[in-house]
Amino acid sequence: MALNSFNVYHSYLQSLEPLNDSERGRLFTAMLSYSITGKQPELRGNERFVFPAFAAQMDRDKQKYAEKCEKNRRNAQKRTDAAAGARRRFAAFDAKDKDMEKDKEKDREKDREKDNDNLFPAEADAAGEPSFEEGTSSSPADDSLALIAEAYEKSIGMMPRHVAEQAASFLAEGLEPGLIARAIELAAENNVRKWSYAAAILRDCGKRGVRSAEELEAERRKRDESYSAGALAARPAGGGGGISLGEHF
Repeated sequence: MALNSFNVYHSYLQSLEPLNDSERGRLFTAMLSYSITGKQPELRGNERFVFPAFAAQMDRDKQKYAEKCEKNRRNAQKRTDAAAGARRRFAAFDAKDKDMEKDKEKDREKDREKDNDNLFPAEADAAGEPSFEEGTSSSPADDSLALIAEAYEKSIGMMPRHVAEQAASFLAEGLEPGLIARAIELAAENNVRKWSYAAAILRDCGKRGVRSAEELEAERRKRDESYSAGALAARPAGGGGGISLGEHF
């Protein structure tokens, strides 16, 4: 942007005192001309001795103005570039979010299809496959799985097929159906309504030779009594609070 003015400083007054009105008028006119054209005019009076100092100041003022304009231009360009970059990033993020949402929807659809395929036994009934309640007779394995499925539905929800298969594996290892049902109930009592929690209890029971719900409860009572005795022994002589211990199963 071109500079269409120039500064007149109070300090000029001292330089103007020796000049008469005509010389001052010609000096001012020369300064206007120099500001517009940048060419030094021909001066013949005393004003020619003053003009060079004024012209030099005008040149410095023009240079400062040009530097300021360039700085403002660079700052404006930075803001423009930053805004454009932000728009590109937002567009990229938006596209990425849309892709992620599409992928999530695909995963959810796959999960729904898997759940529909694996629900047990209600969906098997709908497909015409035999359920635990069909027929006039059932095998001991069917009765055992029916008991486990009932406990699972009460404590966690509809039993998926893979859970039924794992429960059948525990039965094959010699664990009684009542123990498997009790492990499922314990998972719910501990606010961990997941088969993995119940399965962990059953694996631990298998390692320790516990095969029935009665044996598990007997161990739990024995541990409770042991903890109670230990808490009483640890209680200070003056009374005070005992130690409270929790059990997962």
